[in-house]
Amino acid sequence: MKNDGTQPHEIAFYRVNDGVDPANAVAFLTAATPRPGPPPFASAGGITAMQSGQVAGIDLDLKPGKYVIACFLPDAVGGVPHFAHGMIQVIDVPA
Repeated sequence: MKNDGTQPHEIAFYRVNDGVDPANAVAFLTAATPRPGPPPFASAGGITAMQSGQVAGIDLDLKPGKYVIACFLPDAVGGVPHFAHGMIQVIDVPA
């Protein structure tokens, strides 16, 4: 994986708990204030901040299910987390 952007980026994977609407996991992850109760997902790995041009490898053993992947680093202009600029997605890992 290579960061072709002009800013640092990361990628975090979260497996959504079975029976949970992925939109609820996204809302929990992106809430401005902590949500009550346990998170509706489990961390599944990722890559920490990569500088522009940096290359990194990752090996994940993703079990079947729904995952939220996101970048939480702040944007250089305004400091808004990158996920607020669309760097968040729900993916499905089939059985």
